[in-house]
Amino acid sequence: MKMKKSNIKNILIISVSVFLLRLVYFVQISESNAYLGYLPLKLDAFNIFVSALMVICIAFIIPVKIERPSDFFLLFYGVIVLLSCTIFSRTTVIIDQFGAIILFVILLIPALVVKKIHIFKYKLKIVGCFNPNILYYGLVAMIALAGIAAATRGISAGFDWDSMYDRRLEGRVRIGEGNLIAYLIEMAVNGFAPFLGYVGALRNKVFFLIFSISFSIFAFWLLGVKAAFLMTLIFVLMGFMTRRNKLQHLPAVVSYGIIFICLSALGEYAIYGFSEIAETFVRRAFVVQGVLQSYFYDLIANFNLNSFLFGLDKSYGRVTFYVGSQYLGNPDTNANTNAFLYSFATSGILGYIGAVLFVGLFFSILDKFFYSFKSKDIFFVAAVYALLLTEQAYTTAMVSSGVAVLTFIVWLIKSERQSSIKLMTISR
Repeated sequence: MKMKKSNIKNILIISVSVFLLRLVYFVQISESNAYLGYLPLKLDAFNIFVSALMVICIAFIIPVKIERPSDFFLLFYGVIVLLSCTIFSRTTVIIDQFGAIILFVILLIPALVVKKIHIFKYKLKIVGCFNPNILYYGLVAMIALAGIAAATRGISAGFDWDSMYDRRLEGRVRIGEGNLIAYLIEMAVNGFAPFLGYVGALRNKVFFLIFSISFSIFAFWLLGVKAAFLMTLIFVLMGFMTRRNKLQHLPAVVSYGIIFICLSALGEYAIYGFSEIAETFVRRAFVVQGVLQSYFYDLIANFNLNSFLFGLDKSYGRVTFYVGSQYLGNPDTNANTNAFLYSFATSGILGYIGAVLFVGLFFSILDKFFYSFKSKDIFFVAAVYALLLTEQAYTTAMVSSGVAVLTFIVWLIKSERQSSIKLMTISR
C-alpha cells in the first residue's frame, strides 16, 4: 500500500484526535462515569502499538476530500465507529485486547468493501420528470401532518433538558410503534427535516431552511429528541458548503472540529472543574459508541453455533433492549449500535454479510448515479444514510428513517441536465 502525503496528514490529524479524546476521557469522563464501570485506559507498549496500527488503517479509510457519495460513509463511519472502537472499546472489562482487535477487524471490513466495491455492467434508468419544488413542498406537508398528529397525543411537552428522556419515553408509549404516525415522525426527524434544511441552504430557499430548523426544535419540545436539531444544523452547514463548492473540504472540517471540541472541553474543565462539552459531545459520540460496541461483541463472542449463524434467539426480544437489560441493567434502555454489529447480533454471520453487501451495493449505486447525473441532492442521501448507519440497522435507516423515500425523490427530481435528456443510463 503506497503511502501518500495525504495519508501521512490523515495519520497525524487522527493521532492528535486520539490523544485529545483520551485526555478528555482521563481528565473527566472516566471519573464521572465510574458508576457505569468505566475504567482508566491502559497505555502499555502493546496497546500503543495496536492503537497505532488501527490509526493507520483509519487514515487509509477516511477520504482526504469528498469526491463521491460513498466518501460520506467512509468519513462518518471512520470517525465515529472505527475511531471509537480504537480508543474506547476497552473502557470496561468486557473484552480484552485480543477481543478489541477482532472487533476492529469486524468493523473495518464494511469500510473496505464500500471503498473497493464496483458494479460492472449495471444499468439503471433515471427518470427525472418532476419540478423539485413540488416534491419539496410534498415533504413539508408530510412533516406538518406528522407533527400535528403527534402533538394531539397528549404528550407532556417542554424545553426542560433534564426531562427530555421522560418525554421520549412518554412519546414512545403514547404514539406507539409500528403505526403510520410513528413512521412519519421518525422519517421527519431523521430524514425529511434535515433534507429540507440541506435543500434550503443549497438552493437559498429561506422557507425550507426556517421550516426544517423549526421542526427540529418542535421535535425536542415534544419528544425530547435533541439529535434532530444537531442533524439539521449539520446538513444546513453541508448545504452552504455545497452551494459554495466547498463540500470537498468536509473531512478537514470534521477532523478539526473534533480537535476543537476536545480543546474546548479541556478548557471548560480547567475553568469550572467540570465540562458539559465532554459529557454531551465526547462521551455521547465516542465513548458510548465504543462501550456499546464492546457489549455487542461480547454478546456475539458468547453465541452458540446456531446463534452465530442466525443471530440471537428471538425469544429474548429485540437485541438492543436485551443488551440494555443485560449489560446496562435497564430493560427499557434501547442500546443502539452500528448497523453491522446489530446485524451480526440479530441475524448472525449471515446477517452481517448481508448488511455489508447491501451497504456496499447501495453506495456503489449512489456513486454511479452521481458520476452520470451530477446531482447535488444525492450527497444528502449518502451523508444521512452514512450517519444513520452508525447507530441504526441498515434496514431501519433505509425504510423507517426515510432514506428509501428520499432516494426515490432524488431520482424523480428534474435537473438542468435533463432539459434535453429524459432517460439516462448509468455506467462507470
